[in-house]
Amino acid sequence: MIIIFGDIGNTVVKLSFVENSNLKIIKKINLKTDKITSETYLKSFFEKNLSLSFRKLINKAIFSSVVPKVYSIFNRHLLKNFKIKCIEIKDMPIKKILTIDVKQPSQVGSDRIANAIAAYKIYKKNFIIVDFGTATTFDIVSKDGYYKGGIISPGIELSLKSLNEYTSSLPLIKFKRVKKVIGKNTLEAMYSGFFWGYSGLIKNIILKVQKDLKTKYNVIFTGGLAEFFVDTVKKKAFVDRDLTIKGLIEIYKSSFKYYE
Repeated sequence: MIIIFGDIGNTVVKLSFVENSNLKIIKKINLKTDKITSETYLKSFFEKNLSLSFRKLINKAIFSSVVPKVYSIFNRHLLKNFKIKCIEIKDMPIKKILTIDVKQPSQVGSDRIANAIAAYKIYKKNFIIVDFGTATTFDIVSKDGYYKGGIISPGIELSLKSLNEYTSSLPLIKFKRVKKVIGKNTLEAMYSGFFWGYSGLIKNIILKVQKDLKTKYNVIFTGGLAEFFVDTVKKKAFVDRDLTIKGLIEIYKSSFKYYE
């Protein structure tokens, strides 16, 4: 049988189809979040991308979601067409896995919780998780299972679009890595500002976190632009693109009886 593990973000929905017997990912599909406006769209998408024999094997669905409206569409679609009720991880006993040490735990995004649980359960070290999504987020998790809090800054793609939208002369550019800091024209200046600006932001936040908490941290990069920055940090850093899905799988493993 097959379990759907889904991460519904503001920009992209990531679906991973996992073999129930060994919890290995056997298929991945990404959808643009703003395209998901109806159950009809999802029905067509599933039929186009998954064979009938494959669809018949799906028997569970576990999600992290920061877009309630889209999660509701998935829930209705899967209940109607697969006889499956989606489960969002905040409805799970995640407090038994990770202590969320913040003032209002309910405000922490499900994706960030999943990332923290993956780092804690799989890597078992102190970590700062940098996730490049619609927002660029930093989450701090300790090796003894405490989510310490985080930082939210504007996402790179969102900032690129905003700069173009709210100025009359600056073009919409595609983010890229550059070597030179000083630009000799508008495009070079913009490329430099985004790459070196975000590089400085990332390095400075990591240093500030370690100074404030008086603890050394490893760094995991995940999300769309992770590869661009992993070697700009003078720390033990690596990229894990499946971190959120791995976190969902760890939650499932730790709460297996809940699903039966």
